[in-house]
Amino acid sequence: MYARFKSSKHSKNQTLQIVEGVRDGKKVKQRVVASLGVVNDEKSFKKLFKLAESLIQKIEEQGLRCPPKTGQWNKKLNRV
Repeated sequence: MYARFKSSKHSKNQTLQIVEGVRDGKKVKQRVVASLGVVNDEKSFKKLFKLAESLIQKIEEQGLRCPPKTGQWNKKLNRV
């Protein structure tokens, strides 16, 4: 699990995300665990990166894993 920056075509700013590597056959895909926010400047970068480090540490210490995404879960979310 690690933090990454993700750019968007629609925004000039980057988003800080926590992602984990998930093996899908022979490929390894990145699954977003959490989107922490938009990085506008150095101050927001430091704040969000510190948050990402502490969240990753807590998740790994407690052995928490995100449930795999399933079609049923997505259908339930769309109903709400």
